[in-house]
Amino acid sequence: MLRENISQQIMITKTTDMLVVGWHPNLSRRNQITDISLIEIARRCQRIEYINIGGYKISDKSLKEIANSCPKLQYLHLPNCCYISNSGIIEIASSHPNLLSLSFEGGGLEGCEITNLSIKKIAELYPKLQYFNVSEQDDITDESICILLQLCPNLQELILEQCNITDATINAIIN
Repeated sequence: MLRENISQQIMITKTTDMLVVGWHPNLSRRNQITDISLIEIARRCQRIEYINIGGYKISDKSLKEIANSCPKLQYLHLPNCCYISNSGIIEIASSHPNLLSLSFEGGGLEGCEITNLSIKKIAELYPKLQYFNVSEQDDITDESICILLQLCPNLQELILEQCNITDATINAIIN
């Protein structure tokens, strides 16, 4: 039943280590994947290393299941998932110290609650982090980004479009 529902709603490209969920051009946007499907995928595909799911009604429930069920996860990209909060991000951060790439861009919508608290926890727990994108997150400020820059020496790409940063962050990047 799950496979049938998913195939009707979206096109999924899945290998043993990758899950990419994107909109099929012929499908209506009103049919969206939810926590129910993603939780089931996380439970059944525990070898996943890469998850990229954008624009869906994904919440902290899914992040908590991914944290518990996908120990090999290295890349997590959740663009435009506006039901994610500090709680879910901290759950992922606490259980996946080998994450190399994180993206929560575009969540600056109603219901999104990603703040400096999440960024500080990511900075503390991800010394190997190479890519980080928190564009359009209104509550992200210099305070947490400067800590991230100090504690993540392997960071190669940092995307902060439409965040509340100032010259302090730019100076931290330069130094």
